[in-house]
Amino acid sequence: MPCSTKIKEYLSTKNLDAGTTAYIAPECFMSMDNPDMHDLRRSVTDRTDIYALGIIMWEMLARKRPWQGLKPLLVAYQVAYRSLRPPIFELGPRCPANLRQLIEECWCQEPKQRPSSQQVVDRLLNILDELPPELDDPPCAQQPPAVPSEVMRTAIMQPLAGVAGPVAAVDLLPFQQRSK
Repeated sequence: MPCSTKIKEYLSTKNLDAGTTAYIAPECFMSMDNPDMHDLRRSVTDRTDIYALGIIMWEMLARKRPWQGLKPLLVAYQVAYRSLRPPIFELGPRCPANLRQLIEECWCQEPKQRPSSQQVVDRLLNILDELPPELDDPPCAQQPPAVPSEVMRTAIMQPLAGVAGPVAAVDLLPFQQRSK
C-alpha cells in the first residue's frame, strides 16, 4: 500500500527529520492515511509511548540511531506498512534474551499487544535482578562530590540579586523549600 499524500506532506515539513520519525509508532502514521482515523489524537495513547521506549532501548543497547541514513518517508512506510523494526540482532550477544523479547513486544504493530508502562517497569526490574554478576559493573564515572547547601544557595541567589534585586532572591526560597 503506498503512502498517502497526507503522510508525504507531514514528513516533508521542515520541523520533522528522520530522528523524530524513528520514534513515531505505526498507528500514528496510519491514522494520517485513514479517513476514519483522521484525528491523530485518537491514535496516540500510552501504548504509543511504549513503542517509542522500545526504540530508545534498542538505540541504547545497539549504540546507534535507528534507521540511519533513511529518509523520513521511507521510515514511515517501513514501520507502518511493512511492520519493519531496527534489527534486533544488532544488540549483540550480551543482551539478555528476555530484554530482547521485551523490546520486541514494545514494538508490536498492534498497540493493544504492547505491554503497559507498569509491565515494562516490572519486567525491567526482573531483568536487572537476573543479570549475571559479570554484567553488574560499577558505574563508569564516580558520583560528583556533594555541594554544601549553603554554597548552592549562595550560587543561586547571587546572580538573582544582581539582576532582579533582593525580591527575586527571596521569592526563590519558598520554591526551593517546596521542592525538597
